[in-house]
Amino acid sequence: MSVQPLRENERIATLDMMRGVALLGIAIANSIHFQYGLFPTESIHELYRYGTIDRLAEKAIVLFAEASFYPLFSFLFGYGIVLLKERLEQKAAPFSAIYWRRMIALLLIGYVHSVYVWDGDILFVYALAGFLLYFYLKLHDRSLLIWACLFLLLMASAVAIPEDEETASVTETLQQYSIEELHVLSEGSYQEIVTFRREADPLGFGIAGEIIMTMTSVLSVIGLFLLGAFSARKKWLENIENYRTFTQKVFWITLIIGFPCKLAYVIVQTPQTEMLHLSIGGPTVAICYAAAIALIASKRPVQPLVRVGRLSLTNYLMQSFLFTTLFYSYGFALFNSLGVFVGLCISIFVFLLQILFSSFWLKYFYFGPFEWLWRIMTYWQIPRLKR
Repeated sequence: MSVQPLRENERIATLDMMRGVALLGIAIANSIHFQYGLFPTESIHELYRYGTIDRLAEKAIVLFAEASFYPLFSFLFGYGIVLLKERLEQKAAPFSAIYWRRMIALLLIGYVHSVYVWDGDILFVYALAGFLLYFYLKLHDRSLLIWACLFLLLMASAVAIPEDEETASVTETLQQYSIEELHVLSEGSYQEIVTFRREADPLGFGIAGEIIMTMTSVLSVIGLFLLGAFSARKKWLENIENYRTFTQKVFWITLIIGFPCKLAYVIVQTPQTEMLHLSIGGPTVAICYAAAIALIASKRPVQPLVRVGRLSLTNYLMQSFLFTTLFYSYGFALFNSLGVFVGLCISIFVFLLQILFSSFWLKYFYFGPFEWLWRIMTYWQIPRLKR
């Protein structure tokens, strides 16, 4: 049977609002990496051009944004997949075929994005994790939750890994990579930048290093995919009033646990506090944000954020296009020159532009341009774009 993409009146406003907030957080967190590369280092980059205000801006980004909004997006990804599965099953549509086309399409979009636009891409990893998620969707609710907790605990256990000589060697390799990256992004042509992305070896382990980085990234998101899938089965966002007390408890517990874990890294930078921040603080604060947004949206969703969230793929990719053009040598060549605070201000300004763009676009079109493309690749149909 013919299956149409989700209609406008079938969307969950709270889910889109969360996506909108996540896009703001991602823009803020990535503002450092767009301007200074994947591994910003004070000894290599001019992070603190304006002194104290740059240092304070960096601390605010680490505390409130870094490592928390990609996990929030991961949670929402798992939630959305279960909604897709339930909707297709209600229509007796072939879920497996549509699901695999959707993930393969995302993999292709992510690959093109990571090689030709920005190597901080997350879509490629999401697609790989999505391949794994498919098999977990066959589990009962209890098993799904258990596996989610096991993966999250596995990532949290990274805090206990001690620093050794090999870790120090990797750090030196990353510094050398950052020096080469600084040169090519500041002075290289577009083709040289693309070639650098294809051939660079950040860890110094060759293809094995790429596999390690990719699999670590997959493991970092799959637990939140599963947690989001479990929450969707329980209809958390659809029936928030039934879960209000529970959601309030989740908010306070994750607030009390998550922010101190992140604050420890803000105060003292060691390998252990960094892992505490990345593997425990970040994901825990992501759930805190999800609970807070659910409580706010249950009263009245913030429509500008909802509209941005409806174009989440387009807005995510547009952030990469805009920031790389602004900072890289083939654009305005502002790489490593503005400071953290100015980068933060620009990221907020870009997000405000995306609010205006999303509101304007949705007056005339049903989908964002990249959402439309993704639907074509998923359903093998051309949905109506213009209203």
